[in-house]
Amino acid sequence: MSEVVVIAEIGIAPGKRDEALAGLEQLCAATHANDDGCVLYALQLDPGDESRVFMIEKWASAEALQAHGASDHIREFGASGTVSGPPKVTLLRPANFGDDGKGSL
Repeated sequence: MSEVVVIAEIGIAPGKRDEALAGLEQLCAATHANDDGCVLYALQLDPGDESRVFMIEKWASAEALQAHGASDHIREFGASGTVSGPPKVTLLRPANFGDDGKGSL
C-alpha cells in the first residue's frame, strides 16, 4: 500500500467566503474524525486571493482517498452552494530529494 498526496484547489462562490470557511471547518473535523486512512488533511488559505483555498491531503492509500471522496461529508459540502464548482484535484508523486524528514510529506 502506497501513500497518496493530493492538493485540492477549491473555488469559493462569490459572497460565500465566510459560509464556505465554516463548512470547510466542519469538513476538516468530520474527515479527521471519520475517514480511515487520513494522514493529513489541512486547509490552507491563499492570502492573495480570497476566492480560493487549498486542501493539502495525505492518505494511507488510493482506496482511502476514494472512500473519502464518496463520503457523506464530502457530498454535503459539495452541495452546500458555497463553492464555485468542483475542486481541481492534483495527485502528486514524491521526488524523494534531499533529507527524508524535510524532503517529503
